[in-house]
Parts: sequence; C-alpha cells; structure tokens
Amino acid sequence: MALSSSLFTGTSGLINMGNTMQVISNNIANSNTVGFKKGTSAFSDALSQTIATQAGTGQVGRGIGIAEVAKVFDSGSLESTGNVTDLAIGGDGFFIVKDVEDGNNLYTRAGNFKFDETGQFVNPQGYIVQGWNLDSETGQDVGAIGDIVMQSFTSPPAKSTELTVIANLNSTSDSKAEVMANFWDGSSTATTNMETSKYSYQTVVKVYDSLGSPHDITIYYDKKGSSTNGDEWEYMVTTSPADDKRALVQGTEGQGLLAKGKITFSKSSGDIVDLTMYRFEGRIGNLDTKGGENKTTDVHFKISNSETMKLDGYDFELVYDPNDVSGNAPNGWSIDYSGLPLAIDPLTGLPGTDGNYGGSLAAGGTPTFSVLAGSNDQNIKIDMDGDGTADLEIKLDKPAAVGNQIIFDINAEKDIHVQGVEGDKYDGDTDEGNTTIEINDPMVMTQDSSGISIMWDTTATPPAWTWGTVTIDNSTDPPTYTTNPLDPTDPTETPWLVTYPNMTISGDKDKAIIDIDGSGGENDTEDIVFNFTESLINPSGIIFNINGSNAWTKIEDKELEETGYFDFKTDFLGGEFGTTESDIKFNIGSQYVNQTWTKDAMSTTQFAKASTTVYQDADGYPAGSLEGVDIAVDGTITGLYSNGELIPLFRVGLAKFLNNNGLFSVGGNLFRQTRDSGEAITNRPGENGLGTLSPNSLEMSNVDISEEFVRMITTQRGFQANSKTITTVDDMLNTVIGMKR
Repeated sequence: MALSSSLFTGTSGLINMGNTMQVISNNIANSNTVGFKKGTSAFSDALSQTIATQAGTGQVGRGIGIAEVAKVFDSGSLESTGNVTDLAIGGDGFFIVKDVEDGNNLYTRAGNFKFDETGQFVNPQGYIVQGWNLDSETGQDVGAIGDIVMQSFTSPPAKSTELTVIANLNSTSDSKAEVMANFWDGSSTATTNMETSKYSYQTVVKVYDSLGSPHDITIYYDKKGSSTNGDEWEYMVTTSPADDKRALVQGTEGQGLLAKGKITFSKSSGDIVDLTMYRFEGRIGNLDTKGGENKTTDVHFKISNSETMKLDGYDFELVYDPNDVSGNAPNGWSIDYSGLPLAIDPLTGLPGTDGNYGGSLAAGGTPTFSVLAGSNDQNIKIDMDGDGTADLEIKLDKPAAVGNQIIFDINAEKDIHVQGVEGDKYDGDTDEGNTTIEINDPMVMTQDSSGISIMWDTTATPPAWTWGTVTIDNSTDPPTYTTNPLDPTDPTETPWLVTYPNMTISGDKDKAIIDIDGSGGENDTEDIVFNFTESLINPSGIIFNINGSNAWTKIEDKELEETGYFDFKTDFLGGEFGTTESDIKFNIGSQYVNQTWTKDAMSTTQFAKASTTVYQDADGYPAGSLEGVDIAVDGTITGLYSNGELIPLFRVGLAKFLNNNGLFSVGGNLFRQTRDSGEAITNRPGENGLGTLSPNSLEMSNVDISEEFVRMITTQRGFQANSKTITTVDDMLNTVIGMKR
C-alpha cells in the first residue's frame, strides 16, 4: 500500500537525519580535541519501487540512506604550547605509535607526546612513538624503525683528537734559550717544569682522555735566529708529567714532553712558510721495522725493569725465523749482532766494554742482552742483564713472518731529552764575555760526544778554523800561544768522529760554524754557531761537549699527506703496550697541501705586536648529564647535555596511506590500518610527500563550529520535514480507517 511505503520513507528520513546529527554533534563535541579530523556524511536515495502507470511502469522512491560517513583530513590550525615534545605535522602523514600490549602499530595526528619515567617517548595512552636511532657522530639513521626509548641519560665522554691554537708571536722578541726543550724538567722533585726565563710565550689548551678527564696541554714558544727562509721560532708541546702515562718516559726528566719543532715565518708577510715536528718517544729511539706487515705504529714496548737500561745502546736488531734450530732463537727470535757496537761509552765516544749490556762484541765480550724462551710471533721478552727475567717486552699488532726485523736504540734515562752544547771552555779571544752560542738544529745531535776541540789558526793563509786546541802562557808579555792541531781522520785524537763522522767546521774571525751531520746546503750547515762580539785577532780555541739524544723522532712529510697536519702522541691512562695511547692533531692554522704549507682562514702569525693567543680550541669533552632535548622539523631529537654537547639521538618517523578514509578509528585519536587503507608507507618527515614537524606545537581539531551549526540547522529542518511526512500519512491512514464507519 502506498501509504505504508510513504510512512517508511519518512521514517528513513528521520533515522538518517538523526545519524547525520550524530556526525555533527560528534564534530562539535571534538572541536577542541587535539588532532581530531571532522566527519562528514553523504546521503543517497534508497532503491526505488516499480509501480504500474498508464505509460507502462514507473519508479517511486523508497526514502533515504547514508551513502558514506568520511573523515576530512585537512590540517587543523597549530597552537603553540611551549612544550618541546609537543609535535604537529605540517602537511600529510601520521605519527606512528606502538601498543605495548599487542605490539601492533597505530597512527595518529595528535602529537602530545612526552618522555615517561622509563625514558620511553609516549602518547597519553602510553603507546611508544616510533622512529630511528641516530649515529651520534654523523646524525644518520641506524637500523630499522623502532621504539624511541632514551637508554641513557648521560653523554659518554669523547677523547680529544685535534687541538687548534692560533697565536701571534712578537717579531721583536729575543731568544731566551739556545734549545728550549733542554730546560724542561719533568722529574718528580721539580718545583717547576719550565722556568719562565727560558721561553718567550706560552698558551694552555684543555683536552680530554677517553674517560672524560681533563688535561692541560701547554705550548711554549721561543724566538730563534733567522735563515734565508725566514724568521724561526722553536715550539714545544707538553703536558703535566703526572698526566703523562706513556710507558717509555716514566721516571725520566723528559716526562711530560710530547713534541717540539720549528716554525718558520716569512720575513715580509709574517705568515708561516715552513713547519717541522719531532715527537718525544722516550727510552726507545730510532725504531724501524723491515719485512712483514708490522709497521712502527704496530710495535709496542713495555719496560719491566728500567734499572737494567741505564746506558745508551744502539742498533739492537731482532730477526724472526721460526725455522732456526740453532738454539739462539727462542721461539723464532734471534739477535743480529752485525750492527755492533751495542753501546757507545758516553765519555769517550768509543765502543764500550764493561757495563754496556754485557760488553761489546767488538771487544770480544759476551752480551747479556738476550731473547727469552716463551716469546712468540707477536710477543718478545728480552733479558737485558742476564738474570733470566724479562726487562723489556715487545708486543706486535700483527704476527711476524720469516725474516721480519725490529730495529731500535735504547736511550739512558739521564738527560734523555737534552740536545745541546755543554761543558764549553774558551782560550784566547774566545773568552766567555766575547762568545755566544747559537744552536739552530739540535735534532742532529743524536748521541753524546765529549772533548770536541776547535782552533782559530792564525798561521794558516788565510787564517781558518781547524780541529785542535790552543794553550796560552800568560807569564810572557805579550802572552805566548801554543797550538795543537788534531788529525780529523784519527779517532784516537778525535773520538767524537766515531759518533759524528761527517762533522765539519768553517767560519771566520767573527763566528765558528759547526755542521754536525755534514748536510751542507745553504740553510743546513749552521747547526752550532759560536758568535764573537769582537773579531778574533790571536790564536784561540773552544772545547765543548755534545749532549745528544735520539729520543726525538722526526715526522716526515709523507705522514702529513692524509690530514695535512702534524700530530703528537698522548697517553693519559697508562694502558699496557700503548693500548690507551691516542694521537692529537696539531693545528696552528697552516695545512700541508701539495707539498706546501697553505694558510688557513685563521693562522698563526709573526707580527710586531705583543704575543697573544687569538683562538684556541680542542675537540673532545667530558661526560655530561641530559638537561633537555630539542626536536627539529625533520624529526631529529637532539640531546642537550651539561657538558655543552648536542648529540643527535633519534628521528621521529611518519607514515602515510594511499586511502586515509580506509583507516579504522579506535578512539583516543588513534587509527588502525585496514585492507581498505593499504599498508603504511614510512619515511622521514619532509620526504616522500610527508609533511614536516612543528615542535612546541599541537595540531588542533579541523572542526569549523559555524559550518557545523549551519549543517545542524539544515539537518534539523530536514528532520522536521520528514516528521511532517509521517504525521500527514498518519492523518491519511486515519481517514482510510474512518471510511468503515
């Protein structure tokens, strides 16, 4: 019956207008809900009923139905909250959170997150926000997406690997010491390590070891002479002897010395034109390896008994051959004595006899220096005094192969770092008031030598410097001079030629020049210079000693090719066999590029103004406590620590779907993916169509109240109209029923 159908048609209108009102009321109820997305409803007519007409058949509507209730995923307005962990998405995407109970991921636009008491980054329901761990050094993502959980609230320390010191050194300064490093005193009884009268300027930089403890690195500077290359300064890198735990310097006066070198400045511009560095190695010098994979950096020493190493010893050579069955190679290591003498007598410069590691084989002695059984291809135990116990141990990073050689010298602990002239005596016009000493290249002084005598021979034509002595008889008037020339080829007369066979002498009445290593060349001959205030007239002589050391190792240019900067070694922790040693790059504002020292943006200079430190810094830092976090637009969560470090920790992940309206709302501003939504596509904020993050903000509901009120009015009118349909049909039914009366 048509009236019944009309009744049900009106009823469908009431029901679906009510459903629409429910959508509207839900929107209004959530108008202040964070991240809420308003819903919309769409109507469709119901399946029509076919009726007979004069034209054939016709369709009569059966009412209304809800075609769809959908979410509108337009972005809501952003509200600033001042809470750094509040996040809003500017653009497409959802935050990913994990239900800890079932392990399933849910998705939300509400970014009101916080770190809970266990360090988990969670939403109000306790679901864990998902993201990536970040590499603390590079800030790059590590591994797959997962829970954001703060595992540690402290920043681990980082040891220093680079030190930068930019200074200006006063070009008008005077030299305070012939060799600045000679005046360092690292002994335990020293009241001061370096007297202020022995250097022109110093600066201190703080560095850190791997445990985060601070240590002072002090750099001293002293003006030297001039060469054709430019003006020269000596520098010295040191630390407190108590902080210097390197095994090979313990108990020596050189403890605390790390490196030294020379800076050459252009006379015209004051910029660096050359730089050298020598590392202070300590008790073991001239280390070298031949054959095999072990380089010098792979060889580590441990001194178990320094009392057995009181004298200098040279050319110790160990050879590995596990097939040697002679009995002279315990576990493969034997001693090659071809480089004798093992030791040089420091007084005569001649091969030693008694007390020098059992005597010199050149003198028919029996060495006590021996390799002990129990050594192997990576560990060598050496007995220095013949008592059968290990006094010196060597550890190799890589196994030795047949024929591998380890070559080194031993430096006595006394004056281990000193390279200079001592015990000088003057005869004739070269008296102490007329003579000053200039040492331009102490690094060529590698061994001790005494009684070196030079003579100004006025009988030569023209007068010249030669080897010999002058004796003065002041009882006559004028004084009588007796000369004693020496044969420079006879080591019995000139014993220093055993250690310095290439040493030459030159000069004139105003200066005597000693070229210790015979290097020649315009800039290399003046290793030692005796300058005279007044020119020499009478025969005169100088007798002096050389205090040498090979505890210093020059850093060759090839070591600079990788970084362009010198580096020095430190060990603040004292691990065995150098396990806690570290290299610190030394940057004074000039880099070695293409075999040339190139000025950086800031560089050490030599100008005519007071010496001062322009800039200094060192990487590394102590341990720190987490004081807060910062979140960037790309989702990077950075830890702010009490030590001043900013360390990248996590990156918040986002997800998007091909069909957002296919998501299933589970309440609490959360959605679950469904088959209709498709799989979640995760990526970083700002990539692959995802929006960026706005920290300190929350996305508000995208409900427009005025729009909802308009929809409410229209829905209400529709509801009223449908109710009128029902009351009208009711009246019509009453009329039909009344026809029966």
